[in-house]
Amino acid sequence: MDYSRFAHLYDHWIDYPGYPLERDFSREEYELRVSRARTSMARHVLDALVVTSSAVGHWFTNLAEPHEWHDRCPSRSAWYILTHTGDYLYMTPTAAGEHFNTTRRSVWVSEIRAIVERVAGERHEIWDIGQMPAIFADLGLERGRLGFELGDCMTLGI
Repeated sequence: MDYSRFAHLYDHWIDYPGYPLERDFSREEYELRVSRARTSMARHVLDALVVTSSAVGHWFTNLAEPHEWHDRCPSRSAWYILTHTGDYLYMTPTAAGEHFNTTRRSVWVSEIRAIVERVAGERHEIWDIGQMPAIFADLGLERGRLGFELGDCMTLGI
């Protein structure tokens, strides 16, 4: 399946005007957390940190958004990917993409991008793990060394 055809269907929702939302921590705190994570990545010779669980993911986002971490909503998924030069939140846009706007207003993550909600094959999830290699390649990580957290619901079929 060509996921690139669907990957940007809901991007326009991100910048719709809306009421300001509270963030769980300041921009400076976010930058400190990212800096500490990047220092640890360098120490362990990692090209990226990949987070798929709410326990770790909320440390970089907030307690309310996104709410589709795989350990909380097994049919969907959110991926926080931190590289040495960028920070990305890949998430399902939900029914019409409006969740992108809410998330944009409540997290400090620089880039919010879609995980396409189309599935091929016999999976129970409504997103296909098969799109992740292209996402990693787009980030320059096709041959990168990735660090994942370990635990229940965190392997996601990889």
